[in-house]
Amino acid sequence: MSKKNKIKIGDDIVSKKMSVDDMIKEVVKKRKLDSRVEGEIKKVVDDVKKEKISKSKGIVLLYEKGLFIGELSRILGVRYNFGYNVISDLYEEVRKEKVSGKGKSEKIRKLLKEGFSVRGIVEEFMKENEYVNINMVYKIRKGEEKKKNKIKG
Repeated sequence: MSKKNKIKIGDDIVSKKMSVDDMIKEVVKKRKLDSRVEGEIKKVVDDVKKEKISKSKGIVLLYEKGLFIGELSRILGVRYNFGYNVISDLYEEVRKEKVSGKGKSEKIRKLLKEGFSVRGIVEEFMKENEYVNINMVYKIRKGEEKKKNKIKG
């Protein structure tokens, strides 16, 4: 496994180590944003790093460029709730990223039925650049095992 694809597990959060530039490129590609926006996002991130603007101002600027709170939080290296609080203070409705189609829990259940291990499920999410809490996977697996035992018993 190359250095770029290492999976770090700690503090219940599973995340793929990526450079900020890689995260920006991935967001632009995934969301099919204009390449001009990529440069504007990089400028905002650089200004935050150089402390020309505050993190809060950077959050607002990236949100106004169309990024979801989760995306801008990962790019700026701030906690999701910090980004959410900054945006919710300014806007009545907050734009959040939603998993398309079925939710994460449904996807986890499907992978469990296919025989994936907890670690395997986490790696599947990482391949699609989605973030999943490993405890969530364990909890769903435990619930599915209880259901299975009720049906048998």
